[in-house]
Amino acid sequence: MDHIPVGEIGSQLPMRNRALGYWGAIGSAGAIVGQLLGGVVTTALGWRAIFLINVPIGIVTIAAAAPPRRDGPTTPSPSSRMLL
Repeated sequence: MDHIPVGEIGSQLPMRNRALGYWGAIGSAGAIVGQLLGGVVTTALGWRAIFLINVPIGIVTIAAAAPPRRDGPTTPSPSSRMLL
């Protein structure tokens, strides 16, 4: 929370409680679904297939985190010109 006056803290509690409730419910559901899907994958493909699940997730994460490509020349900022 960012500098909330003491008198306004009580008005923030319902939103915070709701957010924590959603967070707990989604975390619990994720744990249950993860175990169920892990059992299905292990039964169908063997225990070694579990290690391959993280490969596509990692590729998508790296692609999403990559900075966007800019076409054309870029001009250096004034602070980087001082370093040159």
